[in-house]
Amino acid sequence: MRKTLFASLGMVAARASMMCLAAVVMITAPAAAWREWLGQDDIAALFPAPLDGWTVEDVAIEKRDTVTSGFEAFAVAPLAETATAGVSVRLKVTRIYSQPEKSITISIDTEDIESAVSVDGMSAAYTSDADARARLEHAGIIPFERDGYPGLKLAVANEAGRVFKVGSAGVLSLQCAYPDCGADLDAMTARLDFSAIAEFVAFDHRR
Repeated sequence: MRKTLFASLGMVAARASMMCLAAVVMITAPAAAWREWLGQDDIAALFPAPLDGWTVEDVAIEKRDTVTSGFEAFAVAPLAETATAGVSVRLKVTRIYSQPEKSITISIDTEDIESAVSVDGMSAAYTSDADARARLEHAGIIPFERDGYPGLKLAVANEAGRVFKVGSAGVLSLQCAYPDCGADLDAMTARLDFSAIAEFVAFDHRR
């Protein structure tokens, strides 16, 4: 489903430049700014309780470089003995909910610039361009909001998804692939605490 999302290269490049500039400032911030998120149990609490009759797996945590990680590593190298900051890290945390022959995957990505730009771009096109609206609807993509957070509903055959932009570049996604699974995604979405997810996305995660 994510292959249907598009990215604005100009906006991505502009954001990357701004983040590189911000990294120079962050390197001199107090050490307290770089503590890790509280722990895996606290990350698990960001995810909703399973629907009745469903089971849930442990949270999987994936660490990746951010668009500024290489720059930051280069900038702090001369200060290796005295620097108190780690290099910024992008976190993608995922949890899978299951029932016989059914599965829902929920992911929170702290810096998915491409998808975040796509949510904004498609939402803007849908409201301002009748032709774009028709093309999006034909592709099974409908912009909407939840608790003030912009999102997209995606549906292709028996696959469905919900993608939300959280903060400047964070992305929350829910996916399933079984008949009429969109209703279950909506039920899970209703259980999400978007404010807590926004706090997690905005946190200065570092390694």
